[in-house]
Amino acid sequence: MDRRDLPEILWYARYDDVYSTTKGFPYASTLYTGHRRGHQYAVNKKVTHTGGTLTIDRNAWDAPVAIVG
Repeated sequence: MDRRDLPEILWYARYDDVYSTTKGFPYASTLYTGHRRGHQYAVNKKVTHTGGTLTIDRNAWDAPVAIVG
């Protein structure tokens, strides 16, 4: 695979309960540097706010969410 075929930003799921985009990164540390990583580190976590319980996923993010313009 040619590096030009890779996406510019990577959002990966690794359910290790580690809030980080660098610790435990499952690929070469030279890939997706410079604020281009998102890490979904927890899934189906129950949280309660003001009496209501939600099931959510947790993410560590070090990348733009949207680029406008």
